[in-house]
Amino acid sequence: MQTIKKNWVYYLFVIALITFAISRLRPAPQNVEFKTFQTNAGWGYEVYKNGKLFIRQDNIPGIEGYSVFKTEEDAKKVGALVVKKITEAKTDLPAITPREIDSLQIIK
Repeated sequence: MQTIKKNWVYYLFVIALITFAISRLRPAPQNVEFKTFQTNAGWGYEVYKNGKLFIRQDNIPGIEGYSVFKTEEDAKKVGALVVKKITEAKTDLPAITPREIDSLQIIK
């Protein structure tokens, strides 16, 4: 009987270790949000991860040349897309394509 109780203690200990290891391997949830800001020439957005500035974008990404966001709404559209890519695709450096900029109807 003592051996059975001893084995159960070992089994529970192993299960606890495995559970702990799995919980440590899972990435911690990230709080990702964006804010828009006005520049001298137009608008931009900043992306924050867990309250810290992560990306500051003052021009339209994914297009050739340097073109600023003409409206705050355009900066919001792209900022929201970047946040979505970071959280859903689980990538820290989301690429924005010219096709995505066109689909969002961003004024260039």
